Amino acid sequence: MKKISMFALFCLAWSLDAGAQGMPLTNAQIVTIVADLSEIDIEAGKLAQFKSKDPEVHFFAHRMIADHGTASQSAAELMRRLKLAPQDSSISQDLKIEGRRNIAKLTPLRGLAFDRVYVAHELAFHEQALDMIDKTLAPQAKDDGIRRLLAKVRPAFHSHLLHARRLQESLARADGSKP
Repeated sequence: MKKISMFALFCLAWSLDAGAQGMPLTNAQIVTIVADLSEIDIEAGKLAQFKSKDPEVHFFAHRMIADHGTASQSAAELMRRLKLAPQDSSISQDLKIEGRRNIAKLTPLRGLAFDRVYVAHELAFHEQALDMIDKTLAPQAKDDGIRRLLAKVRPAFHSHLLHARRLQESLARADGSKP
């Protein structure tokens, strides 16, 4: 049986709660969520670059920092162009809390234990981020610029998900365990 991450549980609970309440997001909230998703992953990637000794994990972390940096910059540029101020939502707040929990969980780990937990979280994070983009953010995006932003960042999130899966399999082979 697969382990379910706290992030996955959070996103499932949020989607059920938000769906039940039918709370629409504003344009500013949608773009802020995209920026928050990116900033959370940049922070985890920086920690991975510092803590991991595995070259594949380093490469993956570098890619997370670079790609999510670009997404964050695109979100900030769109906010300026639309003259929007960042606006937190319950999703943004919960994402930030979960991001801090992830960093706290990763910080004491070392070696392969760090790599496995980091990559497992990245896998769950990108699965849930894609689900959030597809089922919550994109359907509520009314502005063409926001729809273009989501269309621009979605392929990177999907690519990161596939990369995390391959990396998880590689780490499992390295120590002879199951992913």
